[in-house]
Amino acid sequence: MGFPDGAGKSGGAAFPKVGDVRCSDASAMREEPLAGSAPVARRWLMVEVPQGWEPQPLDTPPLDGIARDVLAAAEKTHGATILLVRRPGRVGVRGESRVRRWWAVDTVDRVQVVGSWRRPEDLTAAADALGAGLDTAEEPADLALLVCTHGTRDQCCAIDGRPMARNLAQVWPEATWECSHLGGHRFAPTFAVLPDGVVYGRVPSGQAVRVVRDHVAGRVHGDLLRGSSEHPPHVQAALAAAHRETGPAGIRDLTVARASARGQDRWEVLVASPAGEITYAVTAVEQPPMPLSCGLARPKPSTTYAATRLSPEAPSAVAQ
Repeated sequence: MGFPDGAGKSGGAAFPKVGDVRCSDASAMREEPLAGSAPVARRWLMVEVPQGWEPQPLDTPPLDGIARDVLAAAEKTHGATILLVRRPGRVGVRGESRVRRWWAVDTVDRVQVVGSWRRPEDLTAAADALGAGLDTAEEPADLALLVCTHGTRDQCCAIDGRPMARNLAQVWPEATWECSHLGGHRFAPTFAVLPDGVVYGRVPSGQAVRVVRDHVAGRVHGDLLRGSSEHPPHVQAALAAAHRETGPAGIRDLTVARASARGQDRWEVLVASPAGEITYAVTAVEQPPMPLSCGLARPKPSTTYAATRLSPEAPSAVAQ
Protein backbone atom coordinates (compact mmCIF):
# COMPACT_ATOMS: atom_id res chain seq x y z
CA MET A 1 0.00 0.00 0.00
CA GLY A 2 1.25 3.52 -0.78
CA PHE A 3 1.46 6.08 1.97
CA PRO A 4 -0.48 9.34 1.57
CA ASP A 5 0.71 12.94 1.66
CA GLY A 6 4.00 12.29 -0.07
CA ALA A 7 5.52 9.89 2.48
CA GLY A 8 8.76 8.60 1.05
CA LYS A 9 8.81 11.11 -1.82
CA SER A 10 11.11 13.69 -0.24
CA GLY A 11 13.06 11.71 2.28
CA GLY A 12 10.07 10.63 4.39
CA ALA A 13 10.05 6.97 5.34
CA ALA A 14 7.09 4.65 4.88
CA PHE A 15 5.37 4.20 8.22
CA PRO A 16 5.18 0.73 9.79
CA LYS A 17 1.95 -0.54 11.24
CA VAL A 18 1.63 -1.37 14.94
CA GLY A 19 1.94 -5.10 14.41
CA ASP A 20 -0.86 -5.86 11.98
CA VAL A 21 -3.12 -3.10 13.35
CA ARG A 22 -3.01 0.63 12.71
CA CYS A 23 -2.45 2.78 15.80
CA SER A 24 -6.00 4.18 15.77
CA ASP A 25 -7.49 0.68 15.75
CA ALA A 26 -5.10 -0.47 18.48
CA SER A 27 -6.05 2.50 20.67
CA ALA A 28 -9.76 1.82 20.21
CA MET A 29 -9.31 -1.87 20.99
CA ARG A 30 -7.61 -1.09 24.29
CA GLU A 31 -10.38 1.45 25.01
CA GLU A 32 -7.98 4.31 25.57
CA PRO A 33 -9.93 7.35 26.83
CA LEU A 34 -10.35 10.32 24.50
CA ALA A 35 -11.13 12.98 27.09
CA GLY A 36 -8.24 15.20 28.08
CA SER A 37 -6.29 14.68 24.84
CA ALA A 38 -7.07 17.93 22.97
CA PRO A 39 -4.21 20.37 22.37
CA VAL A 40 -4.09 23.09 25.03
CA ALA A 41 -4.19 26.52 23.40
CA ARG A 42 -6.49 29.51 23.65
CA ARG A 43 -5.25 30.95 20.36
CA TRP A 44 -4.91 29.19 17.02
CA LEU A 45 -3.23 30.25 13.79
CA MET A 46 -4.02 28.59 10.47
CA VAL A 47 -1.66 29.07 7.51
CA GLU A 48 -2.73 27.88 4.06
CA VAL A 49 -0.02 25.67 2.53
CA PRO A 50 -1.59 23.49 -0.18
CA GLN A 51 1.33 21.17 -0.92
CA GLY A 52 2.42 18.09 1.01
CA TRP A 53 3.58 18.83 4.57
CA GLU A 54 6.78 17.73 6.25
CA PRO A 55 6.47 15.65 9.48
CA GLN A 56 7.30 18.85 11.39
CA PRO A 57 4.86 21.27 9.72
CA LEU A 58 6.98 24.42 9.96
CA ASP A 59 9.79 22.60 8.12
CA THR A 60 7.61 22.62 5.00
CA PRO A 61 9.05 24.83 2.23
CA PRO A 62 8.78 27.74 1.85
CA LEU A 63 8.30 28.12 5.61
CA ASP A 64 11.64 26.46 6.46
CA GLY A 65 13.57 29.62 7.17
CA ILE A 66 12.76 32.98 8.66
CA ALA A 67 9.02 32.26 8.55
CA ARG A 68 9.53 29.06 10.55
CA ASP A 69 11.56 30.87 13.19
CA VAL A 70 9.10 33.75 13.51
CA LEU A 71 6.06 31.48 13.66
CA ALA A 72 7.67 29.07 16.12
CA ALA A 73 8.63 31.94 18.41
CA ALA A 74 5.09 33.35 18.33
CA GLU A 75 3.60 29.91 18.99
CA LYS A 76 5.77 29.51 22.08
CA THR A 77 5.30 33.06 23.34
CA HIS A 78 1.51 32.94 23.16
CA GLY A 79 1.01 29.26 23.98
CA ALA A 80 -0.77 28.94 20.65
CA THR A 81 -1.43 26.13 18.19
CA ILE A 82 -0.26 26.69 14.61
CA LEU A 83 -1.69 24.50 11.86
CA LEU A 84 -1.01 24.25 8.15
CA VAL A 85 -4.25 23.97 6.19
CA ARG A 86 -5.40 23.25 2.65
CA ARG A 87 -8.69 22.60 0.93
CA PRO A 88 -9.81 18.95 0.67
CA GLY A 89 -8.77 17.30 -2.54
CA ARG A 90 -5.61 17.26 -4.62
CA VAL A 91 -2.41 18.23 -2.84
CA GLY A 92 -0.81 21.25 -4.47
CA VAL A 93 2.58 21.33 -6.13
CA ARG A 94 5.50 22.70 -4.14
CA GLY A 95 6.63 25.99 -5.57
CA GLU A 96 3.21 27.20 -6.67
CA SER A 97 3.08 30.97 -6.27
CA ARG A 98 -0.28 32.48 -5.44
CA VAL A 99 -1.95 34.40 -2.68
CA ARG A 100 -2.78 32.16 0.25
CA ARG A 101 -4.82 32.76 3.36
CA TRP A 102 -3.97 32.83 7.04
CA TRP A 103 -6.19 33.57 10.00
CA ALA A 104 -5.81 33.67 13.78
CA VAL A 105 -8.60 32.85 16.26
CA ASP A 106 -9.08 33.45 19.97
CA THR A 107 -11.33 30.65 21.26
CA VAL A 108 -12.40 32.54 24.41
CA ASP A 109 -13.23 35.93 22.92
CA ARG A 110 -14.31 34.20 19.66
CA VAL A 111 -12.70 36.82 17.42
CA GLN A 112 -10.38 36.48 14.45
CA VAL A 113 -7.73 38.30 12.45
CA VAL A 114 -7.52 37.41 8.74
CA GLY A 115 -4.71 38.02 6.27
CA SER A 116 -2.96 36.68 3.19
CA TRP A 117 0.57 35.80 2.15
CA ARG A 118 2.57 35.13 -0.97
CA ARG A 119 6.17 35.26 0.33
CA PRO A 120 7.39 33.72 3.61
CA GLU A 121 8.25 37.14 5.04
CA ASP A 122 4.58 38.10 4.71
CA LEU A 123 3.84 35.72 7.59
CA THR A 124 5.33 38.13 10.12
CA ALA A 125 1.87 39.70 10.22
CA ALA A 126 0.36 36.29 11.01
CA ALA A 127 2.76 35.83 13.92
CA ASP A 128 1.89 39.31 15.19
CA ALA A 129 -1.80 38.47 15.00
CA LEU A 130 -1.39 35.86 17.75
CA GLY A 131 -0.53 38.68 20.14
CA ALA A 132 -1.45 42.30 19.53
CA GLY A 133 -3.74 41.46 16.62
CA LEU A 134 -6.10 39.27 18.63
CA ASP A 135 -5.77 41.50 21.70
CA THR A 136 -7.62 44.25 19.83
CA ALA A 137 -9.65 42.19 17.33
CA GLU A 138 -13.38 42.80 17.00
CA GLU A 139 -14.27 40.67 13.96
CA PRO A 140 -16.38 37.66 15.01
CA ALA A 141 -14.65 34.38 14.19
CA ASP A 142 -16.11 32.25 11.42
CA LEU A 143 -16.91 28.57 11.73
CA ALA A 144 -13.93 26.42 10.71
CA LEU A 145 -13.77 22.62 10.56
CA LEU A 146 -10.16 21.41 10.65
CA VAL A 147 -9.69 17.72 9.85
CA CYS A 148 -6.27 16.22 10.52
CA THR A 149 -4.95 14.56 7.34
CA HIS A 150 -1.23 14.76 8.12
CA GLY A 151 -0.08 11.55 6.47
CA THR A 152 3.64 12.20 6.86
CA ARG A 153 3.12 12.21 10.63
CA ASP A 154 0.80 9.20 10.71
CA GLN A 155 -1.01 7.23 8.05
CA CYS A 156 -4.19 6.94 10.17
CA CYS A 157 -4.77 10.67 9.90
CA ALA A 158 -4.63 10.61 6.11
CA ILE A 159 -6.48 7.32 5.55
CA ASP A 160 -9.32 8.17 7.94
CA GLY A 161 -9.23 11.96 7.77
CA ARG A 162 -9.35 12.66 4.05
CA PRO A 163 -12.72 10.94 3.39
CA MET A 164 -14.12 12.78 6.41
CA ALA A 165 -12.88 16.13 5.09
CA ARG A 166 -14.52 15.46 1.72
CA ASN A 167 -17.83 14.61 3.41
CA LEU A 168 -17.78 17.76 5.54
CA ALA A 169 -16.84 19.92 2.56
CA GLN A 170 -19.99 18.83 0.74
CA VAL A 171 -22.03 20.54 3.47
CA TRP A 172 -19.66 23.30 4.62
CA PRO A 173 -17.40 24.02 1.61
CA GLU A 174 -16.09 27.33 2.94
CA ALA A 175 -15.56 26.16 6.52
CA THR A 176 -13.82 22.81 5.86
CA TRP A 177 -10.05 22.43 5.70
CA GLU A 178 -7.56 19.62 5.92
CA CYS A 179 -5.02 20.43 8.62
CA SER A 180 -1.67 19.31 9.95
CA HIS A 181 -1.07 17.42 13.19
CA LEU A 182 -3.77 17.91 15.84
CA GLY A 183 -2.07 15.56 18.29
CA GLY A 184 -3.28 12.07 19.09
CA HIS A 185 -2.82 10.22 15.78
CA ARG A 186 -4.31 7.20 17.51
CA PHE A 187 -7.63 9.03 17.91
CA ALA A 188 -8.07 9.40 14.14
CA PRO A 189 -10.20 10.49 12.49
CA THR A 190 -9.97 13.66 14.53
CA PHE A 191 -11.07 17.22 13.81
CA ALA A 192 -11.37 20.60 15.51
CA VAL A 193 -14.29 23.02 15.47
CA LEU A 194 -13.37 26.70 15.66
CA PRO A 195 -13.96 29.21 17.13
CA ASP A 196 -14.98 26.87 19.97
CA GLY A 197 -11.57 25.19 20.10
CA VAL A 198 -13.33 21.84 20.49
CA VAL A 199 -11.64 18.67 19.27
CA TYR A 200 -13.47 15.41 18.51
CA GLY A 201 -11.91 12.00 17.94
CA ARG A 202 -12.85 8.51 16.75
CA VAL A 203 -15.85 9.88 14.93
CA PRO A 204 -17.51 6.90 13.21
CA SER A 205 -17.23 6.81 9.45
CA GLY A 206 -19.99 8.77 7.77
CA GLN A 207 -21.19 10.43 11.00
CA ALA A 208 -19.02 13.54 10.97
CA VAL A 209 -21.73 15.66 9.32
CA ARG A 210 -24.23 14.72 12.03
CA VAL A 211 -21.69 15.39 14.79
CA VAL A 212 -20.96 18.87 13.40
CA ARG A 213 -24.63 19.67 12.86
CA ASP A 214 -25.36 18.64 16.44
CA HIS A 215 -22.41 20.64 17.74
CA VAL A 216 -23.52 23.81 15.96
CA ALA A 217 -27.06 23.25 17.25
CA GLY A 218 -25.82 22.98 20.85
CA ARG A 219 -25.68 19.20 21.22
CA VAL A 220 -22.13 18.13 22.01
CA HIS A 221 -21.27 14.44 21.60
CA GLY A 222 -19.53 13.88 24.91
CA ASP A 223 -18.53 10.32 24.03
CA LEU A 224 -16.46 11.63 21.09
CA LEU A 225 -15.10 14.72 22.84
CA ARG A 226 -11.33 14.96 23.22
CA GLY A 227 -11.65 18.33 24.89
CA SER A 228 -11.89 22.11 24.66
CA SER A 229 -8.48 23.56 23.96
CA GLU A 230 -8.82 26.55 26.29
CA HIS A 231 -8.68 24.13 29.27
CA PRO A 232 -5.91 21.90 30.68
CA PRO A 233 -6.35 18.12 30.28
CA HIS A 234 -7.88 17.43 33.71
CA VAL A 235 -10.56 20.07 33.12
CA GLN A 236 -11.17 18.73 29.61
CA ALA A 237 -11.81 15.30 31.14
CA ALA A 238 -14.29 16.63 33.72
CA LEU A 239 -16.21 18.62 31.12
CA ALA A 240 -16.37 15.63 28.78
CA ALA A 241 -17.79 13.50 31.60
CA ALA A 242 -20.38 16.17 32.34
CA HIS A 243 -21.40 16.34 28.68
CA ARG A 244 -21.86 12.58 28.62
CA GLU A 245 -24.01 12.65 31.73
CA THR A 246 -26.07 15.82 31.29
CA GLY A 247 -26.31 16.19 27.53
CA PRO A 248 -27.44 17.23 25.12
CA ALA A 249 -25.86 20.60 25.82
CA GLY A 250 -23.82 23.18 23.95
CA ILE A 251 -20.11 23.57 24.58
CA ARG A 252 -20.71 26.91 26.37
CA ASP A 253 -23.63 25.57 28.43
CA LEU A 254 -21.19 23.81 30.77
CA THR A 255 -18.57 25.89 32.55
CA VAL A 256 -15.88 25.30 35.13
CA ALA A 257 -16.72 26.95 38.45
CA ARG A 258 -13.61 25.70 40.21
CA ALA A 259 -10.64 23.40 39.61
CA SER A 260 -8.35 22.60 42.55
CA ALA A 261 -5.35 20.32 42.93
CA ARG A 262 -5.84 17.51 45.44
CA GLY A 263 -2.37 16.07 45.47
CA GLN A 264 -0.01 14.89 42.78
CA ASP A 265 -1.88 14.11 39.56
CA ARG A 266 -5.28 14.54 41.22
CA TRP A 267 -7.81 17.37 40.95
CA GLU A 268 -11.31 18.25 42.01
CA VAL A 269 -13.32 20.02 39.33
CA LEU A 270 -16.68 21.71 39.88
CA VAL A 271 -18.72 21.94 36.68
CA ALA A 272 -21.71 24.25 36.41
CA SER A 273 -24.42 22.94 34.08
CA PRO A 274 -28.08 23.76 33.37
CA ALA A 275 -28.89 20.77 35.59
CA GLY A 276 -26.88 22.18 38.50
CA GLU A 277 -23.33 21.90 39.81
CA ILE A 278 -21.45 18.61 39.57
CA THR A 279 -18.17 17.78 41.27
CA TYR A 280 -15.67 15.41 39.67
CA ALA A 281 -12.49 13.85 40.95
CA VAL A 282 -9.99 13.66 38.10
CA THR A 283 -6.87 11.51 38.19
CA ALA A 284 -3.97 11.42 35.74
CA VAL A 285 -3.23 7.78 34.94
CA GLU A 286 0.19 6.87 33.60
CA GLN A 287 -0.12 4.21 30.92
CA PRO A 288 2.57 1.62 30.12
CA PRO A 289 4.67 2.24 27.02
CA MET A 290 2.75 1.59 23.81
CA PRO A 291 3.35 2.32 20.12
CA LEU A 292 1.34 5.56 20.03
CA SER A 293 1.69 6.18 16.30
CA CYS A 294 2.04 4.17 13.11
CA GLY A 295 5.01 6.44 12.43
CA LEU A 296 6.72 5.65 15.73
CA ALA A 297 7.79 2.06 16.20
CA ARG A 298 9.34 2.62 19.65
CA PRO A 299 6.78 2.33 22.49
CA LYS A 300 6.21 5.45 24.57
CA PRO A 301 4.36 6.07 27.84
CA SER A 302 1.25 8.22 27.84
CA THR A 303 -1.16 9.82 30.28
CA THR A 304 -4.92 9.42 30.35
CA TYR A 305 -7.44 11.12 32.62
CA ALA A 306 -10.15 9.43 34.69
CA ALA A 307 -13.12 11.54 35.83
CA THR A 308 -15.31 10.20 38.65
CA ARG A 309 -18.47 11.98 39.75
CA LEU A 310 -18.44 12.87 43.44
CA SER A 311 -21.57 14.95 43.95
CA PRO A 312 -24.40 14.90 43.49
CA GLU A 313 -24.02 11.14 43.38
CA ALA A 314 -24.77 9.45 40.09
CA PRO A 315 -26.45 6.05 39.83
CA SER A 316 -23.04 4.69 38.87
CA ALA A 317 -19.71 6.48 38.99
CA VAL A 318 -18.37 7.83 35.74
CA ALA A 319 -14.81 6.65 35.16
CA GLN A 320 -12.56 6.69 32.18
